[in-house]
Amino acid sequence: MIPNEVIYTGKIMHMRLIPKKHKFQYRFFSLFLDIDILDQPKNNLSFFSVNKFNLFSFYESDHGSRDGRPLRPWIDDQLKRKKMPGADKIFLLSFPRMFGYVFNPFSAYFCYTNGLLSSIIYEVKNTFGDQVTYIKTANPKKSELIQHDQEKKMYVSPFIEMAQVYSFSLKPPGKKLSIRISQSGKDGETLVATQNGKAIELNNFNLLRCLITQPLMTFKVIFGIHWEALLLFLKGMKFHKYDT
Repeated sequence: MIPNEVIYTGKIMHMRLIPKKHKFQYRFFSLFLDIDILDQPKNNLSFFSVNKFNLFSFYESDHGSRDGRPLRPWIDDQLKRKKMPGADKIFLLSFPRMFGYVFNPFSAYFCYTNGLLSSIIYEVKNTFGDQVTYIKTANPKKSELIQHDQEKKMYVSPFIEMAQVYSFSLKPPGKKLSIRISQSGKDGETLVATQNGKAIELNNFNLLRCLITQPLMTFKVIFGIHWEALLLFLKGMKFHKYDT
């Protein structure tokens, strides 16, 4: 079943397991957008715009090729290169810009073929401006958990070595959002991150509610990354130098 455009609200949790334990969580909201109708009016939304400034906005230049070109041709090309089925519908899960700013450590494209989820493109960014995508086949059965393993290909945290494997576990987005990502290395499971939320309608009232309850959410993401990194440093965690 193909979902609708919504806002997901909930909590994100990160838990470091080795060599020292460290855990934090924070509230979030993400947009789940149909990339084929980005340029069409959305329920008379006054506080949300595409490719132009507003309280909330979505810029295609923040994703994909990151040069401002439409996302659909880029995604079609990514699927074709991996010999994945073509997508009838594609939804992108990501943080919106707030007051013109956003940093998306993790975004995901959910690609549907003949009404079923057929492929997922995981888009990962680091604070150095790098980006990598991992393209996977999805299990088309709605009731089953989707699981993917992927060798880490990009430096993300200075406190986790590169020799890691990601394990993605999630269910097709619907009324609820449930994503679990773990990293494992030679010494076992290093880190677990979860993103759990519920769907609410994408409308002016709910956008304003997100603004009132989480006015600095996108700024908090980047601040939180550096704050938690400082705490890990103070705990004596080994520092791994950035390497392109």
